[in-house]
Amino acid sequence: MSSEFQGVIKELSAQVLQSRNASFKLHPQLKSAMSRTESVLQSLLRQKISTDFKVKCSVGNGNWAAVPWVCALNPSVTNSTQEGHYLSILFRNDLKAVFVGLGIGVTKYQSSGRSGKQLIDDHVAKLRMAVIERKELNVDHDLIWDSDFDLKVTGRLPDDYKRATIFTRMFEIDNLPDDEALLDYLVVIDNASNAIKSEFVRLQNEFEKGREEPVLSDEDEREEIALGTILWDEHL
Repeated sequence: MSSEFQGVIKELSAQVLQSRNASFKLHPQLKSAMSRTESVLQSLLRQKISTDFKVKCSVGNGNWAAVPWVCALNPSVTNSTQEGHYLSILFRNDLKAVFVGLGIGVTKYQSSGRSGKQLIDDHVAKLRMAVIERKELNVDHDLIWDSDFDLKVTGRLPDDYKRATIFTRMFEIDNLPDDEALLDYLVVIDNASNAIKSEFVRLQNEFEKGREEPVLSDEDEREEIALGTILWDEHL
């Protein structure tokens, strides 16, 4: 079986590992690895899922990302990683594993003040139940169904990425499944994403009615300045 996806993920990890000890720069080899990762994932999704997904890879913006990521957006749900729900691939900070699952955009929550984290927790819990209750989805219960997975780094942004994950599964990069087996799992993620559409819209409508003015703590503000980017807040 083909393992093209494993190949591009390994190459991307190697390029980031080699590059991030220096100042941030997207050199040609890294750009090529990012582009190939996007292209291979998009081609893989087209094999069984008709939607023309928009795929974006990020290793940072001005500063190296603590958690590089790849996201695949269904245009019927969202066109931006800032909002909606989508397939997310989070690289562990040591670049030896990835977490592949279903996540939500956190920008609106981050700008909603001190209640943002509580709102994310509440909404993600309800979206998890919306997936679990759909028995026909045949979602494996050995997936990670909480935010208790280890990205090997802490901080406001990595913690929010975990908090905003509905479910995920860890794969060691050296032991990723072949493309066919991985695609079967990606179909599960897409089916779950489709199943939560109405509940997500309901939650967002409630959220918009009660938004607060943003209030960042001094620590959060320092982290924003140091990192220079909010990974899932990048415009696509």
